[in-house]
Amino acid sequence: MTRVTACIALMLLCVAAPHSSIAQGPSSIDQMFEQELNQVLGKEISIEDETRRTKTVEELLSYLASPDELVRYEAEQLLKKLARSQDLSRLLRALSDNSPRPESQVAIVNAIGALGDSIALTSLKREYSYGKKEVQLAILNALGNIKDDTIVSFLSEALQNSKDDDLEQAAIRSLTKIGDERAKYTLESSFSSMTAGPTKITAQWALDGLKGKRDLARTDRDFFQGKPQVLFYKGMQYHYFRPTTLQRDERNPWLIACIHGEDLRPDETFQTCLGLAKQYRVALVTPFFDPMTFPEYENLNIHGERADKRFFELVDFLAAENGITAREIYFFGHGKGGEFVERLTLAYPERIARSAFYTAKYMNLDPEVYYPFGLKTAPIAKDLRFDLNRIIKTDFAILVDPKVAAGKSYKTFYAQTLDFAESNEMSSRVRPRILSSSTMTLQKLWDEAAKYLFSTCS
Repeated sequence: MTRVTACIALMLLCVAAPHSSIAQGPSSIDQMFEQELNQVLGKEISIEDETRRTKTVEELLSYLASPDELVRYEAEQLLKKLARSQDLSRLLRALSDNSPRPESQVAIVNAIGALGDSIALTSLKREYSYGKKEVQLAILNALGNIKDDTIVSFLSEALQNSKDDDLEQAAIRSLTKIGDERAKYTLESSFSSMTAGPTKITAQWALDGLKGKRDLARTDRDFFQGKPQVLFYKGMQYHYFRPTTLQRDERNPWLIACIHGEDLRPDETFQTCLGLAKQYRVALVTPFFDPMTFPEYENLNIHGERADKRFFELVDFLAAENGITAREIYFFGHGKGGEFVERLTLAYPERIARSAFYTAKYMNLDPEVYYPFGLKTAPIAKDLRFDLNRIIKTDFAILVDPKVAAGKSYKTFYAQTLDFAESNEMSSRVRPRILSSSTMTLQKLWDEAAKYLFSTCS
């Protein structure tokens, strides 16, 4: 338990039971905190207790400015549990303060969104106009929790005018969460004027869900060898190919996973990889990380339904149902799919046969920087733990275009692997592969990745 939790726990003890003795309560501070917080949330409290609760909210707001992510995380979670509508003015003042870090503003917006009070709308809309992108995303997500006749119009404007795929998709998610006839009409009318791209794909996926065209529990079990298929696992769409078994005692084929980028075109990624999968007689899977369920799949979607867990559920299901070798998997990813593959490689080295990825954003291999930016376990994803000794001994290739900024930034990532290996008297299996083509395409990325992946895939 961190200092902030212990401090707030003791403050809450005073709120819920100001005349009780700690010695008379449960044996651990964790237990005391849970018991007393539940009492605060489940009963009417006195004026004196309300004053103490208000001071606790003020204290939590100050902790949001901490440089320690764990402290900020715990403060945010407690703030969402403890804040009440009467705290809105205090929260809004803190939000409009010129000094807070963007992550502090995001935490405040999340607390405001959890309250669902329309009084906050004017301030949220104003902050949206001037805030940084991460704050804007939080505001759009929060608006889906607030009931007000003007919200659909505001989300419609954000959808039409933001010119940013992430913001447009956040607006679509909130319209879907609202889900009334006005929201549905807004999505339908906007869809007709959208150009082809990830936002239109998101809108189509959202509309299909609102119209009941998607079965969130659908799991297909009809597999056909030698034929590409589009299937579903627990409502998740995926493209799949398994080569035909030629001999009765033939071993199960290896699996290659090709992960789509922010273009949200799993079909294109799958087709790009399919030819060599057939040639080398390996199974191929490309899941669709739809932006409604997995909006941040590139960082394993740690704030929602986990993309990594769903992926491994899928491949383990395929191994059991369709006879493929999936204990270790070959991976290729590009764009945000490259980020997904990088993070999966670092977090699950025991599941990696080989991987190759192209990304614009590399992780910092610093064990003191919190995930998803570094290797320190994030409080929101405590099961993700990183071991540089195992990472260094994992076979993966970094696809590098030296002509773009991302190609230059890989040097820091690669240098960190070499420095760790050298300082620990180890050899590193991490390999950069410099791309030579003047025009970079998905096909050329895959061609280079395949040279590395298929050199041992037999």
